[in-house]
Amino acid sequence: MKRIFYYLFGGLFGVVIVSLIVVAILNINLPMGPDYGLPNNLVDHKPITILKDEDFEKYNFLGNGTESNPYIIENYNITTEEDIAIYISFTTKYFIIRNCYLNAK
Repeated sequence: MKRIFYYLFGGLFGVVIVSLIVVAILNINLPMGPDYGLPNNLVDHKPITILKDEDFEKYNFLGNGTESNPYIIENYNITTEEDIAIYISFTTKYFIIRNCYLNAK
């Protein structure tokens, strides 16, 4: 039984060490907390609330909400004291949210 424990512990320890070496070799920058910095291309934006299909139009997102051309919500920095940064409900439109930083309290 001790031998199995040693093998399991040794294997786990080996995986951790190899992972650290890979991160160091590839120079991967891992986020280390809430203040690790934002990409430069994000645009500050107020919280987004969409409660019906027509609400997409007031934001001037790219796309038209179809399956082949969904609304694109991207490159926004939404930092707010509100509870929700993006709220979308009761809609039949297609949309994609990508490359956004969302921070709601």
